[in-house]
Amino acid sequence: MKVFNQLKHIFIDKHRLYATIVTSLVIVFILTVFTIFVVKYTPFPQPIVSVNISSPDSIIIINDSIVPPLLYSKMPDIKEINYRERKQYFISIMLPTILIAQEVIKHQRAEIIKLQDNYGETPDKDSLLVRMMKNFKAKSIDDLIERMHPHPVSIILAQAAVESGWGTSRFCREANNLFGIWSFSKKEKRVAAGKSRNNNTIYLRKYDSLIESVIGYIYTIGRADAFSKFRETRLISQNPYRLIWYLDRYSEKRLEYIVTLRNTIERNNLTQYDNYRITKMDPEDILWMRLLKKY
Repeated sequence: MKVFNQLKHIFIDKHRLYATIVTSLVIVFILTVFTIFVVKYTPFPQPIVSVNISSPDSIIIINDSIVPPLLYSKMPDIKEINYRERKQYFISIMLPTILIAQEVIKHQRAEIIKLQDNYGETPDKDSLLVRMMKNFKAKSIDDLIERMHPHPVSIILAQAAVESGWGTSRFCREANNLFGIWSFSKKEKRVAAGKSRNNNTIYLRKYDSLIESVIGYIYTIGRADAFSKFRETRLISQNPYRLIWYLDRYSEKRLEYIVTLRNTIERNNLTQYDNYRITKMDPEDILWMRLLKKY
């Protein structure tokens, strides 16, 4: 009986040991998975990295829905690259540029919302309001907030792709003009187009950087009377296929332009990028603060 009791205790102890080991392994596994998840989806704030691009080899391919905060100085010469690869390069440059530009406008919009009940109490923020009222040609704070409302990344990507020939147009390479924005003032930096209208030379805006071109496009969509119905609709819907119908006046091609946008979005599955997000950025990063001050 004594031997039996000893064997019984040994069996129980081993069973407890195995149970402890298994429990520990499960806990380690859970902690590992949790850590990976947290690191991946809630990363530490990062500074914006300025990429002085010299060739396509300098492009960091985006293959995750969490996009690193990269700003490319210009569009490299990708005209001779395979068509599929060229599109991948173009999207990898444009995604972080668009998302950072949207974050700039989103931050400024949030600051202006705060001013609705406290207008006039903080002069520094009043100056932001004045600047944005001018940039968006707004009639009131409420009007400005609506004009600064964002729209899907897929539409911005599609318009940039169509207007710049997936980053190969002369105006994209020479003037950082991604969206075919015209210039009507001699005071602006601009380049002459290869055609004229009624014997008058057509000029396109020249931008200092790709992100300046994206923000210029956001201003254009936000202030032009031609896109009032687009702005009104994006307040209630973020469906790109619904919204593009109100961009018919963006191009002289009208309906043909809408069909081209739809095909570009659909064939390249651009709607997937509507769910992409920029990595949380360091609010004290010097480049980030410069962007907020400049735009």
